[in-house]
Amino acid sequence: MALISFLGALVVLITVHEYGHYRMAVACNVKVLQFSIGFGRPIWRWRSSQPRANQDTEFVLGWMPLGGFVRMLDETEGAVPAHERMFAFNRKPLWQRSAIVAAGPLANLLLAFALLYGLNMWGVSLPQPILAQPLPLSLADRAGLQSGDMVLSLTPENGSTQEIRSLPDFHWALMQNAGAVLDLVVQSRDSGRERQLQLDLTQAAADTSHPQWLHSVGLQGAWSAPVVTEVSPASVAQMAGIKRGDRVLRVDGKSPADASQLRMFIQQAGQKDPPHAQIWEIQRRGDNALLIEIKPERVLASGAWVGRVGIRLGEPAAQSVVRYGPWDGAQVAARRCWELSSMTLQIFARMMVGQASWSNLSGPVTMAEQAGQSAERGLTAFLAFLAFVSVGLAVLNLLPIPVLDGGHLMCYLWEALTGAPPAPVWMAGLQKVGVAAVLSLMSVALFNDVARWLF
Repeated sequence: MALISFLGALVVLITVHEYGHYRMAVACNVKVLQFSIGFGRPIWRWRSSQPRANQDTEFVLGWMPLGGFVRMLDETEGAVPAHERMFAFNRKPLWQRSAIVAAGPLANLLLAFALLYGLNMWGVSLPQPILAQPLPLSLADRAGLQSGDMVLSLTPENGSTQEIRSLPDFHWALMQNAGAVLDLVVQSRDSGRERQLQLDLTQAAADTSHPQWLHSVGLQGAWSAPVVTEVSPASVAQMAGIKRGDRVLRVDGKSPADASQLRMFIQQAGQKDPPHAQIWEIQRRGDNALLIEIKPERVLASGAWVGRVGIRLGEPAAQSVVRYGPWDGAQVAARRCWELSSMTLQIFARMMVGQASWSNLSGPVTMAEQAGQSAERGLTAFLAFLAFVSVGLAVLNLLPIPVLDGGHLMCYLWEALTGAPPAPVWMAGLQKVGVAAVLSLMSVALFNDVARWLF
């Protein structure tokens, strides 16, 4: 599933990108010689029996679908007959050449917008913004957030109020407002009473790209009841008599507010050597409350000693369908594309100056894994994944690195300012630097993939 989803996503993203270049070239009356998806030996070739005027493009599918290209008539790449020079790329005005180069990333952005807009109109099932018990003494805990609180709205300082319709919306809004003080309106799960809280993110880490950023704020995901959903064979829990479906009412006399707090009780038991035994009061279907003694085993996880009993906790989070009207859906899709682009650029800039870890850079292995996971969750999740990756591809191609579209646009900017393109010797040197930069990025991404897979 992961491989098929990954290859499908690659083919779609590359085809859309290269089609953007192709369509703009045709619109600017540039002769396109070849449109290729993939590299290496062709496994399929096709030419139209009725080509457009001044066009006879060969469409090719290569056996290695890790990229693509659009090869245009160009005097810098070979001799061009005199009667076709008017159709050569290098003969076109600067604005047309710039438009052809920029059309690829723009096509990826348009694809992302179209996918997000369609999802907004169709409706997506997302976890409700009901919070699990925050970590003790964390920013969320000090703000007064409690287990079962539903976040209704969020207002940044000197900003407009944003309605929170799902848990991902809340997480996204927090990351977009890192470093600010936020006013929250929440509704208690138990009483239904609304409360106004203030969450101070000025003390939060600046690097929102870190996978544990939300955890550092004190958030532990969606609320879920303290119910056992799986018991590992030969585990401490199985030997003590814990069964799937058991609802934990108390641990040593303390009632866990949700699955996250119960998980915390278990982990805290392993901080001592030896771990102390716990008395669990459970409610089993068809039975009265039962008392079970269980002694967590002590394990080392992420550099700290914690308790573990070998169970999976928490029922699936409550879901709701989030749907927008035509105008609101377009606004949300456009804003999300802009925010994704901005965040991607910020993360890359922070990596360049050492403020963010290069471990944030992911390669094909991670992308394949995420593609498979999203495909298993359904079509809407896979289309959302495709939209996010499409934005990332657009931003990556617009970086001012020679051999990428952004590098070509920087050369055109130089030509616009000076009236002449960079000297050939400079172009040759820049091309070598660009290839080295791209290979370095690919090497780091692949190394990160292997490190995540092994460790």
